[in-house]
Amino acid sequence: MRFYLSADETFDSGDVLLGARALPSLSPGPGSSVITTVMVPAGTVVPNPYRVIAVVDAFGQQAELDESNNITVSEPRAAATPTASAR
Repeated sequence: MRFYLSADETFDSGDVLLGARALPSLSPGPGSSVITTVMVPAGTVVPNPYRVIAVVDAFGQQAELDESNNITVSEPRAAATPTASAR
């Protein structure tokens, strides 16, 4: 599974890879609820709002009857803005 930072709900070449994790083979129906921590690469501009896109079998290595259900997109999230410290 690979995780991407995106400015919209469409997975495309402009999305930034955040990280990946291995998943065991799953039988039809089940999912995985393991938490994965990812990092935004240094120098990446985070769009506001942003989404995280998760892509299962990102390299198409697993034969499946339905290849159309391998992408999940988060709801839009607000990018954090730095706060100035008062003196």
